Amino acid sequence: MRTSLVRLYPHGWRDRYGDEFEAVLEQQPASFGLLIDVLLGAIDAHLTAHAPKRRGWWIDRIPGLLMVLGALTWVVAFAFRSGGFGQDVVNISSIFVPIGKVAVGLSVLAMPTWWVGGSRLQRLGNVVMGIVLVVGASAIRAVHLSQLLAPGLVDYTWALADSLFVQAICVAQLLWAALMLACSPIHKAPLLLMAATSLVLLNVDIGVIDPTYGNELLFEAIAVSWLGVGMSLLWQGRRTARMPPLNSVA
Repeated sequence: MRTSLVRLYPHGWRDRYGDEFEAVLEQQPASFGLLIDVLLGAIDAHLTAHAPKRRGWWIDRIPGLLMVLGALTWVVAFAFRSGGFGQDVVNISSIFVPIGKVAVGLSVLAMPTWWVGGSRLQRLGNVVMGIVLVVGASAIRAVHLSQLLAPGLVDYTWALADSLFVQAICVAQLLWAALMLACSPIHKAPLLLMAATSLVLLNVDIGVIDPTYGNELLFEAIAVSWLGVGMSLLWQGRRTARMPPLNSVA
């Protein structure tokens, strides 16, 4: 099995590092995480076969790229869902909105430490935010599917469950934005937008603010804020990649 994994790498790479790499793999317990690491390493080796100094440049960008794609899906799908189109378009869009949210949650979970911050509180907050987005978006979609498949079950319990998941996501987004504002290389504007819209939407959902305030626009603003965070992460990663290593500075 481990020999097969080594064969995923380019021929030149195997000639130079193959035996040593296989010996290292033999000492590691088999796990899904190890398989993912080996696969990512093989892809990186193929992409940078002619430029070894650039190895790993794209791996750190995966979370930012995933967030941009997920948030863009969320933005576009939500725009179609609330744009006055036919019911078929609304139903299809309603499927893609939570998919975008789940992608954003996965990207949050995959963020490198230097994006999140070094403190235990920031790392814990980042994990909680990712889990809340993934679980919350999936649960909201499950509630909506249940309403579509069994209209007779639509009652106060389903509405309450939907509302509680929305509130949990709003609170998590508000706290996460505050943590990132405290100490993070992420650009501040999308975080401020996320905090403000999450706070307003939370008050709308619990009834402090009149629901006619326009919570559809608030959902879209939150999606746009996540898109801004993702673009900021990609830009910051690009700038960091251009910086010389510390030991190269005289």
